[in-house]
This record gives sequence, C-alpha cells and structure tokens, in this order.
Amino acid sequence: MTTGQPLYLRIRDRIRAEILYQQGLGPGSRLPTERELQLRFGVSRPTIAKALAALASEGELVASQGRGRFAAARNGVMQSTEARRRIGYVATIATETLTQRAFSGIERVARRSGYGVVMASANDRVDQEREAVHDLIASGTCGIIVYPVPRPVQMDGPDYLSAETFNVPIVLFDTGMPHQGHTQFLFDNERACYGLTTWLIERGHTSIAYAVGDAGIRHGPLLARVRGYVNALADKGLGCREDLVAHYQYNDRGVIGELAARFAGMENPPTALIATDDMAAVEFIERFDALGLRVPDDIQVVGFDDREEARRLRHQFSTTRPDFERLGELACEELIRLVSGDVPSGRSFVLEVPLVIRRHPSVRVTEDAAHLPVHARISDETFTRVGPSEGRNALSDVVL
Repeated sequence: MTTGQPLYLRIRDRIRAEILYQQGLGPGSRLPTERELQLRFGVSRPTIAKALAALASEGELVASQGRGRFAAARNGVMQSTEARRRIGYVATIATETLTQRAFSGIERVARRSGYGVVMASANDRVDQEREAVHDLIASGTCGIIVYPVPRPVQMDGPDYLSAETFNVPIVLFDTGMPHQGHTQFLFDNERACYGLTTWLIERGHTSIAYAVGDAGIRHGPLLARVRGYVNALADKGLGCREDLVAHYQYNDRGVIGELAARFAGMENPPTALIATDDMAAVEFIERFDALGLRVPDDIQVVGFDDREEARRLRHQFSTTRPDFERLGELACEELIRLVSGDVPSGRSFVLEVPLVIRRHPSVRVTEDAAHLPVHARISDETFTRVGPSEGRNALSDVVL
C-alpha cells in the first residue's frame, strides 16, 4: 500500500484484498453495504463511495440500483441485467483521478435517471478506445460518453470518431477535438491559462516560462492553454520568448530535471514557470529546490487541475480547478437527452474554470478552497458557454 495515494484508493485496495479476494467472493456475491464498510474501515461515507466507484470502474464489481453492489465476473467488463438502460463511459485511463471525478458525476446523473453505467478503459491507446466503444455498442448500451485519448500527431489513417458511423449517440468531453464531431463538453482552458498568466504578470513577472507536455500529440486543452499564455503576454505588451516555451513528452518525466536546469542556467532566467499540470509543477518545484532556487522567492511555479496529491506538499502553488464531476453530470444529462431524441447532436458546450490563487505558496495549506459551483442551463444554441463569462481577462478566483 502506498501512503502517497489518496485515501479512497487505499480503501479501494483494502476492499479488493480483504473482501473480494480473501473472502473469495464469486461473481454475483453481494458486498457489505456502504454503512458496513464505513464502520469496518473507519472512514467517511464519501470515501467509501469513491472507493467503490473506483472498483466498479475497474470491472471488479457491479452496482444494481436498489439492491446493492455485487462481485463481477473477473473478465475486465462490468455486466448489467438491463442492457436497454445502460450508458457507456470510455475513459483514457480508468484509475486516473480526473477520470474518477468525471465518473462520479456521470454515475450520479445516470442513477437518478434510471440508467446504469458501464465503464471501460482505453489504457491511453486510441486502438483500445475504438475497441471499447464498439464493444459497448455491441453489448447493448444506448449511448456512450468518451474521454478521448489525445491523438498522435502522425496517425495511421483517419480518426474513427469522425470517419465511422455509430448507431447510438456519442458525447465527448475535455480532450475532444473539433474535427472529431459529436456533442462535446470542454473546459475554457484558454481563458484559464490567460488568467493564470495575467495574475503572474500583475505580480511583477515579465519573464514567464511555459513547459507543455504535448510533444507528439494533439491535445486540445494544452493547445488552448498555450493560446491563452501567448494572448496574455501580448495584451500586457510582453513578447513571447521562444526559449521560454518548452514542449516535451508528458510521460518522459526525466526531462523535467533537464528543463529546470536549462531555465535556471539562462542568462536572463524566468522568474515564473507555468507547468503543464499540477504533478509536473510538483516535480519542477523539487528540481528547482535541488538547484538551490527558492520557490516562490526565486521562481514562482503554477499548475493546472488542483490535484489532491499536490495539496499535501510543503510548497503550495496557484492552479486551476476544473469541475470534472460537473462536466460528467452535464455530459450524462445531454447524452440522455440525445438518447430520447430531445436535442440535436453536434452541439458544443464550454465550462468556465476557476483559478485557485494561493497567496502564500510556501505555507502548507490544510483546508480545501471553497468550492465554486458551476450552474448550467443548456440552451438551443450550437455553441453554449456554461457558467459566467466576464471577458477573457476576468478571474474567477478561489483565494487561499
């Protein structure tokens, strides 16, 4: 068990080991109730619910509305007795934190509407994503939500999402690209990065580096963030220095040390750095610290996504807070409308992203920032902005 894991993932592992495996529960065997699990493991009800959702997403158990949760056949696919009332969810990586946040929202709306959810993982591969979509359709799901795998720059053939015809509605979210079509729910990443960059400039930073983990892939959110960064610099009368923008392969985490050393060794080094996400920000902070740079005094680091793992660190930093649960809820609500034939396909919706501004990044923060609710009213427009829009340089701040 890894102590660095979020609590719900540690509970997930204990439920799997102590109940599913040690007790030898066969397919169809009923698990203890959430209340019973809460008493057994001594944690909160929401933590138990998230642990069970993670197990369900991995095909370890099946939830039956009104009856409880049951051990699944261990073939990697969740089963359901009501094929006509199931929707599918294909995630880039099933166990990833943001994927799980979205799953919570999808499952909440689905259950409220009388649907079950079948989840499959693409394991960060386009071919497995396509296979999962077709398998879910063949199994009788009436609609599918896809969290698309970022496409490689050099693809072998056309994108199946735009080239193939499906007999059920499909909704894409977060990493969908315009050419893929279908109904899409996206975050306003351009405005979010514009806001972060503007905040750094207003704090006196005029030399701001940006390390983008998008080498070799087409990643819609990352492309949008780069546009926000460039536009913010231009609007403040600052040029975009090419030597301060580094594109690297996200999974090649060793390159972060090289980039940190390169930035620190510049004749005119940056005084701030925008990392591709919070986990990369954590690594940059560690590397700068090893190089003798004080964060944030010598260099300020910011990230994206307000990851739980990053909140436990000594060095706290400003970031963004995309509401993936709400994104999942909205995507599921729209999918159900598409299944019912109440709305046309192909609409796009954009959710605002609050900034989490931490005024004292060197002080450990133990409390979560206040949650900013995002309310949506879906209109009949082809393009709909979900949440308030006050101009691209307006900040929706959560200040800690």
